[in-house]
Amino acid sequence: MKMNRVFQLYKDLLEKYGQPQWWPAESPFEVAAGAILTQNTNWKNVEKAITKLKGLNLMTAEAIAGADIKTLESLPSAGGITAHDVGEAIGKDRSTAHRSLEKLVAIGVCYKEKRS
Repeated sequence: MKMNRVFQLYKDLLEKYGQPQWWPAESPFEVAAGAILTQNTNWKNVEKAITKLKGLNLMTAEAIAGADIKTLESLPSAGGITAHDVGEAIGKDRSTAHRSLEKLVAIGVCYKEKRS
């Protein structure tokens, strides 16, 4: 019967506060970027990186793929992000993800994971 109490509490909270917003993001890409960045840095630095991406209008894989190197070099380094993680998280076709990631790898924002 404890489960009924828990479920009722959930329903009461849902009614009072509405659907929870589990991640402070404006798009699925922002969720993916934030989730990847938080693996290797604190939330304050994640917010800085996302703010910079938004300011440069780089909140899609296509936008990153089309950006020039100087623009990408202005991005803060998040360290520890693997190309594999980014590619899977953005859910784009391999060629778009690959072009975006190669530019980020070239300037040190992310790196290629070496597998043995």
